[in-house]
Amino acid sequence: MTARELARRIEVPHTTVMGWLQKGQVPGAKAENVGDFKVWVIPVEVVSSYPAWRPKRGRPPAKKAKKGGAK
Repeated sequence: MTARELARRIEVPHTTVMGWLQKGQVPGAKAENVGDFKVWVIPVEVVSSYPAWRPKRGRPPAKKAKKGGAK
């Protein structure tokens, strides 16, 4: 299955799925070169297990600053 097909099946924007793929957040997905193009190949089983692997939404929590910082 391609990135666009996955996006349609799980009802998420294609750009969101592409971001997940580039970050390595879609289990079992592989990038393959077809001529001059890079095509993502995604296992069909990923659709049924989608809620379990979905990346968390929003910005990651801020790192705590060290006490006694620079003055």
